[in-house]
Amino acid sequence: MGWILLIVMAVSVAILAMVVCGIWLRIDADDSLGSGRNLELIIDPAPHPIRPPGGTEAARDITVAVTALGPGLWIDLEGSLTHYDGTIVADLWPGQTLTATDQPITVTHRVDDAQIAALYVVITWKRPTRTGPRPLALRAPLNPIIDYQPLTTAADVRPDGAPVIPIRLYPIDEFHWHPAHHLRHRYQQLSPRWWRPGAGISKPLGAWRPRPQATYNNTQAPGLPH
Repeated sequence: MGWILLIVMAVSVAILAMVVCGIWLRIDADDSLGSGRNLELIIDPAPHPIRPPGGTEAARDITVAVTALGPGLWIDLEGSLTHYDGTIVADLWPGQTLTATDQPITVTHRVDDAQIAALYVVITWKRPTRTGPRPLALRAPLNPIIDYQPLTTAADVRPDGAPVIPIRLYPIDEFHWHPAHHLRHRYQQLSPRWWRPGAGISKPLGAWRPRPQATYNNTQAPGLPH
């Protein structure tokens, strides 16, 4: 009888694990709808600065484009130029609704060339939840990270002798709310300070995190043209 009980317990645990895994995959799929995963944010600065008539400082035109690449509904999607702390420097476009069937939102804004290193493009939108609209956001720096990648040719077979080309990279951060952030918010609001450390004090309920980028090579997808 003992081994039968063990088999029943093992089967029950396996079924429970499958149910939990299914629920997690469903939640993960639901979270991808209306999140930043299906949004493409492109920043394209003009290659050369200009001097506007009557101006003393060089300026540069920055083109920002947002495209919905997959299913989802982005409500009240806005674009801004901000500092690192979120202080708005300029509004790029007012709130709009975006889906995968809409044309990309594209704007061009002129920025003083000396300020580019300190500015970020931030797009925000509201995602409907059971407790009300929840703000979400993506951000990317105007000042790119330059990655020098080798340009191999048939005549150059030595890796150390291959010429390099500069690649401009704009790393994208996605805003994530901490787990159970609504409970933390209530705790910060209602708990007296003398009760426990951190009670009654407003603290951040979310944080910026780099958006993961998955890259695949040809050997991982055999049969595809390359």
